[in-house]
Amino acid sequence: MNSYSVHARNDPRIRLQAPHEVTCKDFESAAREASDALRSGNVVSVDIRSLPQADAIHLVNFCNGMASVSSGWIFRVTSDVIVITPRS
Repeated sequence: MNSYSVHARNDPRIRLQAPHEVTCKDFESAAREASDALRSGNVVSVDIRSLPQADAIHLVNFCNGMASVSSGWIFRVTSDVIVITPRS
């Protein structure tokens, strides 16, 4: 997971829009929906509660990669929910 650095070129700015909520049915559809929403500039909330553990781990790793590549941020909100923010 990312952590805040005062030397970072971007920062996790507060966004006042409601997040795009992704409720996972399977890895493929959740990954597609999350990546489409992030590319559109939306904050994305991903609930991995309904996925098998292996798929949940895979999806969290995928989302971490999306956040990293897009210079965004990823936060763990609860044990079952992560939030990804696009580049500021």
